[in-house]
This record gives sequence, structure tokens and C-alpha cells, in this order.
Amino acid sequence: MSARTASELFVFDTETTGVDATTDRIVTAYAAVIGPDGHVRREVNLVVDPGVEIPAGAAAVHGYTNERARAEANASPASAVALLINLITTECAIGGRPLVVHNASYDLTLLEAERRRHAPAVPPLRFAPPTHPISAQNQAVRVIDTLVLDKKIDPYRRGKRTLTVMAEHYSVPLSAEDAHNASSDAVAAGRIAQRLLRHKAVAALSLDTLHARQVGWRERQCESLQAYFRKTDPTAVVRPEWPLLPL
Repeated sequence: MSARTASELFVFDTETTGVDATTDRIVTAYAAVIGPDGHVRREVNLVVDPGVEIPAGAAAVHGYTNERARAEANASPASAVALLINLITTECAIGGRPLVVHNASYDLTLLEAERRRHAPAVPPLRFAPPTHPISAQNQAVRVIDTLVLDKKIDPYRRGKRTLTVMAEHYSVPLSAEDAHNASSDAVAAGRIAQRLLRHKAVAALSLDTLHARQVGWRERQCESLQAYFRKTDPTAVVRPEWPLLPL
């Protein structure tokens, strides 16, 4: 199966207590299967009481204060992590659907950090491309990172690469009011991925090959960004590991 001919995509996004994937916590999470028409076929929408203070700055972005999270929570941190990992394993590793995430190294590192923190008995996700067809014994997830692909396909486009900006660029509906809502963001990323996967640079690649190449593309992108930052800050570091940062 090539990336372009994947009939369904599995999309995933989180809203959190901050911007550090290794220490911050999940507040909301959304996962869904979308079809080739971009419409959601099945979904899971979670609200979690993170058990720590949600900073005012984070609440201003996604709208969840501690009081709202406690009132609307439908999963504990442990049950949310276990459910999300089970869904990704079932739909992606076993089901063969690619996992679409915008800036995957953030959300997937966060999920792994939360697994270690709250549900260490749950087996971690495996992301290395398998050398054999998907099977129950060979459960590896292939990731499509819309941020990495967009930078590869259109490296010289000026401006930010936030999901909101990219949605406008690729004519994917995502209003300012919907942005930073896990469900809206995840579905928008999936629809952007569908457009990116039509590009000649990636359309013919298998899911295994596309996943593997993103590792190198991300590394070179981070090296370039780090060199840019070091023009003003000689100590700047941009971690290149993908799709998981070191914990």
C-alpha cells in the first residue's frame, strides 16, 4: 500500500498543560478514523483531569481550566493513556492505517511520557517501520507528520507552519474559533495529509518508506532550524529525534 492509496487515516491530537512534551499533561485528546472523503467514521473524544494545575496561559489557548476539566472529565489519566494506545495499536499497527499527527514528536512523546507516568503496565507503541507485513506479532505504527511533510514538499514557503496557517494554505476548514480544539485540529491535520499525499514527492512511497524517510527529513529540518536559531543564541538546541523525543 502506498501512502496515497491508504483508504482511511487515523488522526490524533492532544491539548495539554503546556509545551514541554516530557513534563506536561494531557487535558483533552481526540482520535478518529477518517475516510477518503475527509469525513469522520468513528471517533473518541476524551477530557482528562490532569491532576496538576492547568496554567492560565494554557487554559486561554484551549479553554480548559482545572474546574472545567474536573467537571467534564470522562477519563482518568491512566485510562485515557491505555485507551489511546490500544486504539492506535488496533487501528494502525494491526489495522494498517497510517497515524496522522501534526508535529508528531510533541504529541507522541507526550503520550509516551504519560504512559510511563500513569500506565507503565501498558506496552508502549512501536514506531520503527516493520520489515514484514503487519501482523499481531509485528505491531509497528507508521506515522504521517503533516509538519515534516509540508516542510519537505514546500521548503521555501515563507511564514509559520502552524496548523491554522497550513489549513488556510491547503484550503482545509479550520476557523480561529476551532483551532486548539483537539478534535478540530486532528481532523484538519488528516485532511491536510490527504492533500500532501497527492504530491509527486511522496505519492508513490509505501507507508514503510514514507515513515523511514521522515526520520531523515526531520533531522535535516531540525539541523537547519538550529543553525538559524544559533545566529542569535549560540546555545540553542532543536532536538531532531522523530517520532519520539528522548525521555
